[in-house]
Amino acid sequence: MTTADYGSTDHKDLEAIKPNKKEKRPPTSSLIVVLLQGVMQVGGFTAIIPTATMYVKAVGGSASTAGWLVGITALGTGLMQPFLGYPLKHYRLKTLMLVLCGFNFVGWILYALGDLSGSLATILVARVITGLAGGPTWLSTYVARSTSTELRSHYMQYVSLSVGFGYGIGPFIGGALYAICSALDLDGKVFNKYTSPGWLWAGFAVIVAALLQTFMVEPCVEIKILRRVRAESSRRPPRHRCDACSTA
Repeated sequence: MTTADYGSTDHKDLEAIKPNKKEKRPPTSSLIVVLLQGVMQVGGFTAIIPTATMYVKAVGGSASTAGWLVGITALGTGLMQPFLGYPLKHYRLKTLMLVLCGFNFVGWILYALGDLSGSLATILVARVITGLAGGPTWLSTYVARSTSTELRSHYMQYVSLSVGFGYGIGPFIGGALYAICSALDLDGKVFNKYTSPGWLWAGFAVIVAALLQTFMVEPCVEIKILRRVRAESSRRPPRHRCDACSTA
């Protein structure tokens, strides 16, 4: 039997040394709902831009503090990133993404109730909460776990697409809501042109959570679980936590 060396140009020899790896890619429906969550998160980051200054003034703040509504969200996202390693190693990604939807829901409800409370602090706290649930780490992790090395860079482009789409569509929806509420004279303390993005994005969070629960397929990944039994520590062998394989 002959083997191919590195200088061989024989096609049969090249086929013989080519690695035989099966391509790994995520189910289309699962990928779409994960990317949809990215659009929701990033879109919410920018949706308040058209009305931020007016909202801050309505609750007694000044125009100079309006930028805080955007900046404090990004700050919350950045401060959260160093602490994501532990949950990503110990919990199912699907569970974590559902928890993120819960954070977004709470944050957006608080944002929508800011005018009713009359407090700038309520709005700022709301933006911090949504910031803690933001960032592209979750999308990137999903793609990294659900794709083979050869396809990973291709699917990472979809992450960039969802982030870019969210940045673009957020201000558009925010401006449209302002125009609609103004035209319909919707100016209550609970629902008005300032608070409407909060109610809409809270609804988005519920819808995305339902879609994730229904369509997201957990990427197959080995997770090491450490347990302490009284005085001595014992390590369980790596086990799979995914929807494709459920061997313990």
